[in-house]
Amino acid sequence: MSKWRSLVENSMIGDAAADAGGLYFADPATTEEIRTLEQKLKTKFPKQFYEIYTDFDGVGLKYDDGEIIWWLLPLSKIEDGTEGLRDSWTDDPKSEALADKLIIFGDWYNGDVFGYRRSKSGAIKSTRIYQYEHEVGRIDRLDSSLDKLLRG
Repeated sequence: MSKWRSLVENSMIGDAAADAGGLYFADPATTEEIRTLEQKLKTKFPKQFYEIYTDFDGVGLKYDDGEIIWWLLPLSKIEDGTEGLRDSWTDDPKSEALADKLIIFGDWYNGDVFGYRRSKSGAIKSTRIYQYEHEVGRIDRLDSSLDKLLRG
């Protein structure tokens, strides 16, 4: 079992899987697929992002009816997730301004999302994970890296 799969299975999302039908790990992404997303988002992902996504392209809770609720979004949903959230925040000018500051790749299932913070140029400058809290309309630092977030 890989380091990343083990971290996910032993994290709070792994615990939540017991209430669903279990965890679903998507097939790995290729480095080329990650690079294509980087080009679309005009950014460069940290090494950890490459490590986890080349291990599995998203993790979700799989329910008995086959529905998957993504916690770690597949690459195919990251661009839409980031853009979609920006669109959903347009009624709040403060939130809309914050939308350009995050690349969303995770969802807590409660309206809050997490991802990397990016500069005005689109660059991701650190492995820190930030969370957008929809109820208060702000971005807060969640953890120093994805592996530390998973370790709790």
